[in-house]
Amino acid sequence: MKHQNVRLTHGSELIGRKLKNCFGVEETAVLPRFSWRYYDWCVEQGFDMEAWVKMVDEHRPQELTFSEVLEGAFWKDECKRFHAGEHVPPWKEPEGCTEYIESLEERGKI
Repeated sequence: MKHQNVRLTHGSELIGRKLKNCFGVEETAVLPRFSWRYYDWCVEQGFDMEAWVKMVDEHRPQELTFSEVLEGAFWKDECKRFHAGEHVPPWKEPEGCTEYIESLEERGKI
């Protein structure tokens, strides 16, 4: 992901926050406002986001930054919740979700 190519729309403003990575060290994650909105919603639901962030970071591909892996993981998790009919945030399905879920189904991942 190249942040400089992101067209700024409402909710896409980049915001940095410190989260503990898989080594327990605080690292700054720079994500769009809408990603942090999902993270905050998860916290409000009582999900253990500290453990979840560490787990996601443990499986981070070398070519991705901490911010990139978290942004993708938040989006994928939100998409899967909408698709599975689980408790979801009070806003619309994330953009591109349907295509992502269809690609998982085609590959037998769902």
